[in-house]
Amino acid sequence: LEQCMDGMLKFPGAGIGMHWAESKGEAFIFSKDEAIKRHFFTKPFLVIGPGGTVLKKSFFDSIKGYPEKYGPANDMYFNLKAACYSDVVLFPFQFFFYRAHDDRESTNWYNYLYNNYLFLKDALVELPFPLSQKEKKWVGDKNKRRFFITLIRYLFITRNVKQVREAIKKTSFSFRDVINAVFHL
Repeated sequence: LEQCMDGMLKFPGAGIGMHWAESKGEAFIFSKDEAIKRHFFTKPFLVIGPGGTVLKKSFFDSIKGYPEKYGPANDMYFNLKAACYSDVVLFPFQFFFYRAHDDRESTNWYNYLYNNYLFLKDALVELPFPLSQKEKKWVGDKNKRRFFITLIRYLFITRNVKQVREAIKKTSFSFRDVINAVFHL
């Protein structure tokens, strides 16, 4: 906790800090723009749950806390939202451990199936990403492709046609979205 506090105090303008396993040494910072662009175009890193983040309460309150409509994907929407409004401190050390149990949200593959698609679909419309329209379209089409592939994989493994239909309905995934998914480059 002391290292987390020191890292946040070193960068007083940042509202959020999180663990990043890709680095060694001392805490460092990504600007809002750099964090979003790295996440989408280099390697996703804004995917850690709340146990792997440190937040200033005033910042947390100013962005109205966590959403509650994306089930297990709420964390990812929140992290993208936080990175749109604050620089991000990255800690090169682990300060949390997940407790694994059978009833945890991460084992609910069906909820992840459609919520992972929905949170990013909504985020591209709702959040002030520092991206061009072309970049947003690319991210949106990539999201469609990932959903389509995951949907097919889910159907192949579970053979649950009813849940696949429900997921398509919940996401309003259309034939045009399928075309964008298939031809996304």
